[in-house]
Amino acid sequence: MERIHCSLLFIITLVYCGQTSLAIHITGGVRHDQIKVDPIPNPAVDKNANANAKTTADATGVALIEKACQSTIYKDFCISTLRSKPEAQTIDVKGLAFLSMKLAKEHANVTAAFIASKLKNEESLGPELDDALEECNDQYDDALAQIEDSMQAFLSNAANDVKTWLSTAITNADTCEQSIKDSSVAGALGDRNQVFEKLCSTALAITNYFFQQQ
Repeated sequence: MERIHCSLLFIITLVYCGQTSLAIHITGGVRHDQIKVDPIPNPAVDKNANANAKTTADATGVALIEKACQSTIYKDFCISTLRSKPEAQTIDVKGLAFLSMKLAKEHANVTAAFIASKLKNEESLGPELDDALEECNDQYDDALAQIEDSMQAFLSNAANDVKTWLSTAITNADTCEQSIKDSSVAGALGDRNQVFEKLCSTALAITNYFFQQQ
């Protein structure tokens, strides 16, 4: 049987095949088995795609940060701290939980370094403040160890251990703060202990939120 050729240009604008919209272009001189079929955007499909995109956006970024911070004691602090970190805009709740612990660890390192620098000039401190800073030095050494243990426990999905170590780190900061208050220079560390406690509290709440989703 001879192959059939088309001598005219035919454009069939819409062909509905089940639920699929198609545009069929038949050009002159082209065999019928070489017909080009182009998909036409389907409004229903586009709507579903937009819905999926919104769901993905809600799983990361500002919306997730605000949701994860809902259960924290220091909600505004939690939101502003995480929103200030560019990486927090593109990670999921597990990433936020780990980031919150990382921020607590970074602050503890900075505070420990500040205390160590003060202790280098112990002759100018006076005995009470020197004793208080020595106590704080020990407490922040312990706090850093607790944060590191928390991070390892988190990666192992050990929820109870994460809670224990983060709570202990908060206690370390409380003990340091009390030692400073009992000394002759109550504000020697400024608000460093308070910020560390807020960071640990934030990490505690977000890690707990993550484990609740499992």
